[in-house]
Amino acid sequence: MQIHLIIVNISLIIWLIVPIVYRKNRHFYYFLFLGLNDFLLMVLWFLFSIFVQELWIITHSLILLLFDRYYIKKIKNLIFFSIIPLLALAYFSNSFMQSSFALLTHIILVFLFTRLLIQELYKKHYFNRFYFVLIFYELITIYKFIAFQKVINGGVEIFYIGTIIQILIGLYLIFRNSRNYLGGSIRE
Repeated sequence: MQIHLIIVNISLIIWLIVPIVYRKNRHFYYFLFLGLNDFLLMVLWFLFSIFVQELWIITHSLILLLFDRYYIKKIKNLIFFSIIPLLALAYFSNSFMQSSFALLTHIILVFLFTRLLIQELYKKHYFNRFYFVLIFYELITIYKFIAFQKVINGGVEIFYIGTIIQILIGLYLIFRNSRNYLGGSIRE
Protein backbone atom coordinates (compact mmCIF):
# COMPACT_ATOMS: atom_id res chain seq x y z
CA MET A 1 0.00 0.00 0.00
CA GLN A 2 1.28 3.45 -0.86
CA ILE A 3 2.31 5.73 2.00
CA HIS A 4 -0.28 8.41 1.19
CA LEU A 5 -3.09 5.83 1.37
CA ILE A 6 -1.82 4.65 4.74
CA ILE A 7 -1.82 8.24 6.02
CA VAL A 8 -5.34 8.86 4.71
CA ASN A 9 -6.70 5.61 6.18
CA ILE A 10 -5.14 6.25 9.60
CA SER A 11 -6.58 9.76 9.54
CA LEU A 12 -10.04 8.42 8.68
CA ILE A 13 -9.92 5.91 11.53
CA ILE A 14 -8.67 8.42 14.11
CA TRP A 15 -11.21 11.08 13.18
CA LEU A 16 -14.04 8.54 13.23
CA ILE A 17 -13.03 7.59 16.79
CA VAL A 18 -12.87 11.21 18.05
CA PRO A 19 -16.67 11.81 17.93
CA ILE A 20 -17.25 8.57 19.83
CA VAL A 21 -14.92 9.73 22.59
CA TYR A 22 -16.50 13.22 22.65
CA ARG A 23 -20.14 12.13 22.39
CA LYS A 24 -21.10 14.12 25.52
CA ASN A 25 -19.07 17.18 24.58
CA ARG A 26 -20.73 20.39 23.42
CA HIS A 27 -18.80 20.09 20.15
CA PHE A 28 -19.91 16.52 19.45
CA TYR A 29 -21.58 17.39 16.13
CA TYR A 30 -18.50 19.32 15.01
CA PHE A 31 -16.39 16.21 15.63
CA LEU A 32 -19.05 13.96 14.11
CA PHE A 33 -19.28 15.84 10.82
CA LEU A 34 -15.53 16.41 10.78
CA GLY A 35 -15.00 12.66 11.12
CA LEU A 36 -17.76 11.69 8.71
CA ASN A 37 -16.83 14.35 6.17
CA ASP A 38 -13.74 12.67 4.73
CA PHE A 39 -15.19 9.20 5.14
CA LEU A 40 -18.42 10.00 3.28
CA LEU A 41 -16.63 11.96 0.62
CA MET A 42 -14.24 9.06 -0.04
CA VAL A 43 -17.13 6.61 -0.22
CA LEU A 44 -18.97 8.86 -2.69
CA TRP A 45 -15.84 9.18 -4.80
CA PHE A 46 -15.10 5.46 -4.94
CA LEU A 47 -18.70 4.31 -5.41
CA PHE A 48 -20.20 7.05 -7.57
CA SER A 49 -17.16 9.01 -8.87
CA ILE A 50 -18.58 12.19 -7.34
CA PHE A 51 -15.71 14.64 -6.93
CA VAL A 52 -15.51 15.61 -3.28
CA GLN A 53 -15.19 19.30 -3.94
CA GLU A 54 -18.75 19.34 -5.28
CA LEU A 55 -20.03 18.62 -1.76
CA TRP A 56 -17.75 20.97 0.18
CA ILE A 57 -20.41 23.65 0.55
CA ILE A 58 -22.86 21.21 2.13
CA THR A 59 -20.39 19.37 4.35
CA HIS A 60 -18.60 22.49 5.54
CA SER A 61 -21.93 24.20 6.23
CA LEU A 62 -22.89 21.30 8.47
CA ILE A 63 -19.57 21.44 10.30
CA LEU A 64 -20.07 25.17 10.92
CA LEU A 65 -23.80 25.17 11.71
CA LEU A 66 -23.56 22.20 14.08
CA PHE A 67 -20.36 23.39 15.72
CA ASP A 68 -21.91 23.77 19.20
CA ARG A 69 -24.50 21.30 20.50
CA TYR A 70 -26.11 23.91 22.78
CA TYR A 71 -26.31 26.53 20.05
CA ILE A 72 -28.17 24.20 17.67
CA LYS A 73 -31.43 24.66 19.59
CA LYS A 74 -31.24 28.40 19.00
CA ILE A 75 -30.63 28.10 15.25
CA LYS A 76 -32.64 25.00 14.36
CA ASN A 77 -34.92 27.05 12.09
CA LEU A 78 -31.90 28.54 10.32
CA ILE A 79 -30.49 25.05 9.80
CA PHE A 80 -33.80 23.78 8.44
CA PHE A 81 -34.38 26.71 6.08
CA SER A 82 -30.79 26.76 4.85
CA ILE A 83 -30.90 23.23 3.43
CA ILE A 84 -32.47 24.14 0.06
CA PRO A 85 -30.31 27.24 -0.57
CA LEU A 86 -27.18 25.29 0.34
CA LEU A 87 -28.11 22.48 -2.04
CA ALA A 88 -28.77 25.03 -4.79
CA LEU A 89 -25.51 26.85 -4.05
CA ALA A 90 -23.59 23.57 -4.12
CA TYR A 91 -25.21 22.55 -7.40
CA PHE A 92 -24.67 25.86 -9.23
CA SER A 93 -21.27 26.76 -7.80
CA ASN A 94 -17.94 26.46 -9.55
CA SER A 95 -14.75 25.07 -8.04
CA PHE A 96 -13.51 28.53 -6.99
CA MET A 97 -16.72 29.21 -5.03
CA GLN A 98 -16.57 25.78 -3.41
CA SER A 99 -12.93 26.23 -2.40
CA SER A 100 -13.54 29.73 -1.10
CA PHE A 101 -16.54 28.60 0.91
CA ALA A 102 -14.61 25.74 2.53
CA LEU A 103 -11.69 28.03 3.35
CA LEU A 104 -14.01 30.68 4.80
CA THR A 105 -15.68 28.02 6.96
CA HIS A 106 -12.39 27.05 8.58
CA ILE A 107 -11.42 30.68 9.10
CA ILE A 108 -14.74 31.26 10.90
CA LEU A 109 -14.11 28.15 13.02
CA VAL A 110 -10.71 29.55 14.07
CA PHE A 111 -12.47 32.70 15.27
CA LEU A 112 -15.20 30.72 17.07
CA PHE A 113 -12.70 28.55 18.93
CA THR A 114 -10.54 31.60 19.70
CA ARG A 115 -13.58 33.34 21.16
CA LEU A 116 -14.27 30.32 23.38
CA LEU A 117 -10.63 30.20 24.47
CA ILE A 118 -10.69 33.89 25.39
CA GLN A 119 -13.98 33.45 27.27
CA GLU A 120 -12.41 30.64 29.32
CA LEU A 121 -9.43 32.86 30.08
CA TYR A 122 -11.57 35.84 31.02
CA LYS A 123 -14.35 34.14 33.00
CA LYS A 124 -12.60 31.18 34.58
CA HIS A 125 -8.98 32.37 34.47
CA TYR A 126 -8.13 29.05 32.87
CA PHE A 127 -6.14 28.40 29.70
CA ASN A 128 -8.16 25.73 27.96
CA ARG A 129 -5.75 23.50 26.01
CA PHE A 130 -8.71 21.80 24.33
CA TYR A 131 -9.67 24.99 22.46
CA PHE A 132 -6.04 25.82 21.81
CA VAL A 133 -5.58 22.42 20.13
CA LEU A 134 -8.75 22.91 18.06
CA ILE A 135 -7.51 26.33 16.92
CA PHE A 136 -4.21 24.73 15.94
CA TYR A 137 -6.10 21.97 14.09
CA GLU A 138 -8.12 24.52 12.13
CA LEU A 139 -5.02 26.60 11.30
CA ILE A 140 -3.34 23.48 9.93
CA THR A 141 -6.46 22.76 7.90
CA ILE A 142 -6.35 26.27 6.44
CA TYR A 143 -2.64 25.97 5.65
CA LYS A 144 -3.13 22.53 4.06
CA PHE A 145 -6.02 23.85 2.06
CA ILE A 146 -4.11 26.84 0.72
CA ALA A 147 -0.99 24.78 -0.01
CA PHE A 148 -2.94 22.13 -1.86
CA GLN A 149 -5.21 24.51 -3.78
CA LYS A 150 -2.52 26.99 -4.77
CA VAL A 151 -0.02 24.21 -5.43
CA ILE A 152 2.70 25.91 -3.47
CA ASN A 153 6.02 24.15 -4.02
CA GLY A 154 5.55 20.86 -2.22
CA GLY A 155 1.79 21.40 -1.84
CA VAL A 156 1.05 17.69 -1.82
CA GLU A 157 3.85 17.04 0.68
CA ILE A 158 2.60 19.88 2.89
CA PHE A 159 -0.89 18.39 2.69
CA TYR A 160 0.30 15.00 3.95
CA ILE A 161 2.58 16.47 6.63
CA GLY A 162 -0.38 18.51 7.84
CA THR A 163 -2.51 15.37 7.83
CA ILE A 164 0.09 13.57 9.95
CA ILE A 165 0.04 16.46 12.44
CA GLN A 166 -3.76 16.30 12.49
CA ILE A 167 -3.56 12.55 13.18
CA LEU A 168 -1.38 13.38 16.19
CA ILE A 169 -3.93 15.99 17.28
CA GLY A 170 -6.69 13.38 16.96
CA LEU A 171 -4.68 10.94 19.08
CA TYR A 172 -4.08 13.67 21.66
CA LEU A 173 -7.82 14.42 21.80
CA ILE A 174 -8.68 10.73 22.17
CA PHE A 175 -6.19 10.09 24.95
CA ARG A 176 -6.89 13.44 26.62
CA ASN A 177 -10.57 12.62 26.96
CA SER A 178 -9.98 8.98 27.88
CA ARG A 179 -8.53 10.26 31.18
CA ASN A 180 -12.09 11.31 32.05
CA TYR A 181 -13.22 7.74 31.80
CA LEU A 182 -10.24 6.50 33.81
CA GLY A 183 -10.89 8.81 36.74
CA GLY A 184 -8.92 11.90 35.78
CA SER A 185 -10.53 15.30 35.53
CA ILE A 186 -10.48 17.60 32.56
CA ARG A 187 -11.94 21.05 32.53
CA GLU A 188 -14.11 21.94 29.62
